[in-house]
Amino acid sequence: MIAALTAAMLAACGNDGDRAGSIERPDGTASTTDPTTLHGLVSEEPFNVGDLTYDEVTTGGTNGPFEFVAPPGGVLTVYFGYTFCPDICPTTMSDLAAALAALEPTDAAKLSIAFVTVDPTRDTPEVLTNYLANFFDDNYHALRDTDWATLHALENRFLVTSEIALNPDGSTEVGHSSVMAVVDDTGEVRVMWPFGVTADDMASDLDLIMNGVAT
Repeated sequence: MIAALTAAMLAACGNDGDRAGSIERPDGTASTTDPTTLHGLVSEEPFNVGDLTYDEVTTGGTNGPFEFVAPPGGVLTVYFGYTFCPDICPTTMSDLAAALAALEPTDAAKLSIAFVTVDPTRDTPEVLTNYLANFFDDNYHALRDTDWATLHALENRFLVTSEIALNPDGSTEVGHSSVMAVVDDTGEVRVMWPFGVTADDMASDLDLIMNGVAT
């Protein structure tokens, strides 16, 4: 069910997983970390997700198409997770919120945040939007689709995976890639942050991308 990715990607919540290394693209090429510029994983062959759309939901339950492109001159972060995650997801969202607070106000206003639930059965529109409101004031987008094929097709484009298992006792166990994608205003994925990238490093990367310093 889960496509093979290299270490650092799939981690069950409660387990940090690996935090560094490279990722394998669908075409077999690898991405590597460039420590001289960005702190996350940078693909040797950049890939674009600007052609993709997905359902954005609100507390009222209305759906609308969301495009994976940052606002002009800005950055879009895309994370696949779920609101019932006990540790990795809230830690990642808290780190991103801290990075956002560290940016200059003009740059912070150009950051857009997308959270794609991998657990749409439990993550209703109201649950999703209330969850994100705990971390961010605005500019966040709750994305949800109950069609598993649509979700996994989207994950494949972002080089991430997820899986859900129902235990005999009725509890739900979720595994998902603990990585965040950073997309620019052309739809290009500029860097991917594995779990463990600090808020300071996130802020540094966002500043570099927004101000045209990162190559």
